[in-house]
Amino acid sequence: TLTAIHLGDVLLGEQVKYDTSNRVLISRLGDLKAGLIVDSAEEILRITDEKINPPDSASTPLNRDFLEGYIALEERNIYLVSTEKLQNLVRVS
Repeated sequence: TLTAIHLGDVLLGEQVKYDTSNRVLISRLGDLKAGLIVDSAEEILRITDEKINPPDSASTPLNRDFLEGYIALEERNIYLVSTEKLQNLVRVS
């Protein structure tokens, strides 16, 4: 059995509509595997630790309880989700 978590539900705190455009990223969360449901996945970036800003300095409607930080790029911000907190969520479900 694989637990699936829709990150929109977790980060926005509201039920998000599922459709055929959603993607499932299979991830290892500590000793668990989980499916992370996202709206889309477009690219993979390599980011150094120096570019990661603390989550409390982000201007975002996202639930900061699940954020580890964010990266400010030229055209957008990318938010880092805490795998430890997701792991706790998977253990509860």
